[in-house]
Amino acid sequence: RMVGVFPTWLAMSGAELLHEEETEGIQKMRLIDAVMWAEDASLDLSAFDRRVAAGSQVVEQAKGQVRPLVTAGASGIVIDDDRAAASLGSQAEQSFGASLALDQIIYSEPAFANVTVQKRLQQSLEGQRETLRLDVIQEAATAYLVVLRTQGLYEIQKENLRVTRRNHELAQIRQRVGAAGASEVYRWESAIATAERETVTIREAVNVSKVNLNRVLNRPLNTKFVPEDVNHLSPVFMTGDPRTWQYIYSPRGYEVFVEFMVELGLDNSTELESLEAAIAAAQRGTRAARRQLYIPDFFLSAELGEVLSKSGAGSEPIESPIPIEFPRVDDTTWSVGLFGALQLYAGGANRAASRRAQEEQFQLQVERDAVANLVEQRIRSAVLVAGASYYAIELSQAAAQAALKSLDLVTDSYVTGAVSITELLDAQNAALRASESASNAVYDFLIDLMEVERAISDFSFFQTQEERDAFYRSVHD
Repeated sequence: RMVGVFPTWLAMSGAELLHEEETEGIQKMRLIDAVMWAEDASLDLSAFDRRVAAGSQVVEQAKGQVRPLVTAGASGIVIDDDRAAASLGSQAEQSFGASLALDQIIYSEPAFANVTVQKRLQQSLEGQRETLRLDVIQEAATAYLVVLRTQGLYEIQKENLRVTRRNHELAQIRQRVGAAGASEVYRWESAIATAERETVTIREAVNVSKVNLNRVLNRPLNTKFVPEDVNHLSPVFMTGDPRTWQYIYSPRGYEVFVEFMVELGLDNSTELESLEAAIAAAQRGTRAARRQLYIPDFFLSAELGEVLSKSGAGSEPIESPIPIEFPRVDDTTWSVGLFGALQLYAGGANRAASRRAQEEQFQLQVERDAVANLVEQRIRSAVLVAGASYYAIELSQAAAQAALKSLDLVTDSYVTGAVSITELLDAQNAALRASESASNAVYDFLIDLMEVERAISDFSFFQTQEERDAFYRSVHD
């Protein structure tokens, strides 16, 4: 790295690389950092935020319909001179005036209902935004754990390559002393090539997983970082708290835990919260459609006008030779009116609108029940799957330890000629698969745990200690 000269891919695949991971000056990343960065930088969330902001303006538009409407106007009028003269001074040939009008809804069921409906729809939109946020957090956490899982597999594959090379050296020694033929050495050379290929493949899988995490975090895809390792006992997870164990080590405790998680998930569900807000909007719309059939709308209207200037014929009153004083109109006019209206018949449109609103409300209620079933099914399935994968950790680790011990014994027997190369290869492959299974079991469980926490709409790494204490008190109660 210092001199900018690297060996070929082929040479690197067959070498044991020291300080392979570049760490100096490279950003270190924790799981909590990844999910917080994803939440802040997500393009999907940013786009949805604009949608929520637009929705808030729809609410303001609805409120504007029931607020006072003030209109200022100006007019300039020119009429023919003979008509102006015949108006006896009531209408000038040229006039310029200004007016100020006020219109206010006193009561209008559709307008008032629309304000409530738009508020509820905005709540539904905010619930959808929260659902997307939880999905983004789960995606980021899962991508982070996949990076750790592939790195673990890479280390195991490198160790398998080292073991294969040692066995190749043993075979060469056996050949030199006449205990084995050349075919046995060639067999190990073939195994080395296969192990090198697998090592290169999994190494690139690590790079691919890092690219995917960078995408989720909306960072340059070639950004280098060093992830901090975690396991199922890390305090950032609920399984890192010993209090969790009392509920997962007995069938009765586990049953209580599952039922509590279902209840908590249904209470927290952003999907249900969003649908319930939409149902509230539909219910208000249904009431408005019914009331519109028998409750009139009332409006207040007021206007003030002023003639600012006038000229030409008709601008001055005519002096009459008869000593009679006629009423004269000044340049200021005003009016105030209160109006009510009830639409008696609209071709059946109002009743059809009422029935449609009711059917839409029923539809949302059915959808809410269906989503509630899906949420409960997701929680129960996720908890059961996570429980199984949790127990797989201990079993897989036990299997890996036994396989490694067996490999040591078979290797010693191979050196003395007590077992064949086939038996050693079988033992080595068994140890490799068992080690991979043990490594995968930890991260598979953590990924399953992320699904559990997403299902209940609550991620433990965001909880304070007080919130965790309250969580376990609630389980106990």
